[in-house]
Amino acid sequence: MDGTVPTELGSVPQLRELSIYGQRLSGTIPTELGLLTQAEGIFLHENFLDGTIPSELGLLTRLTSMWLHILGLTGTVPSELCDRLLNGTLKTLAIDCTKVACDCGCSCPTEGGDAPTSGRFEEV
Repeated sequence: MDGTVPTELGSVPQLRELSIYGQRLSGTIPTELGLLTQAEGIFLHENFLDGTIPSELGLLTRLTSMWLHILGLTGTVPSELCDRLLNGTLKTLAIDCTKVACDCGCSCPTEGGDAPTSGRFEEV
């Protein structure tokens, strides 16, 4: 699968899991994914996405696992997601800790798609 993450996915609020990892997706993570109010898992790892993590993803109150590692993301984990990690409602946020700053308990998987080195993966 090539291209970008479709912004139209935000118009499917009943979506419980977004799992499009290991493809050849490029571009940024659309802010519209913050409209996936029923999402429990978002797995976009192992793509060519860049930019920063949208703060809108912190609005997803049902989200328990998000894997955003092995991407080209940079910047800092938004405070909205850190708050969710710290209060325990978001169980796993997997990022590339060498490129994205996180001081709230993010998981730091190693190269090659290994499972997060901390945190807990929740089946959705």
